[in-house]
Amino acid sequence: MTDDLNRQLRDADPLAREGELSPDTSEAMRRAVVASLDDAQPRNVWWNAPALAAAVGLAAVVAVMVAFVARTHVAHEANTDAAVEQTAEPAAHSQTRQVQFQTPGGTKIVWVLNPDLEF
Repeated sequence: MTDDLNRQLRDADPLAREGELSPDTSEAMRRAVVASLDDAQPRNVWWNAPALAAAVGLAAVVAVMVAFVARTHVAHEANTDAAVEQTAEPAAHSQTRQVQFQTPGGTKIVWVLNPDLEF
C-alpha cells in the first residue's frame, strides 16, 4: 500500500515533468532574492509610535489608579482610627475598659478590656 502511495505521488508531481532551470535563469532568480533582502530595512517593533503611546497611556492610568486606591485606603484607616479614639471610654470609675467601634456597613463592635484576666 505504501509503494502504491509513493508511486502515485511521484506520478502526480508536476516538477518531475519539467526540466531543470538554465544557469542564467537560476542566477537571475538568486540576484532578485538577494536584491530584495538588501532593500528590506529591519523594523523595530518596540519603538513603534502608536504602540509606545498606548503603553505610556496604560502606565499612566495604572499609576493614577494605584495612587487613588492607596489614598482612599489611608483615608479610610485614618477615619477608623479616629472613630476608635473617640469612642474609647476613660477608665476612671472602673477597672475594665470598653472600646466601641462601628463599621461603615453598620456593624457595631464592642471590646471589653479586663486587666485582671489571666491566661
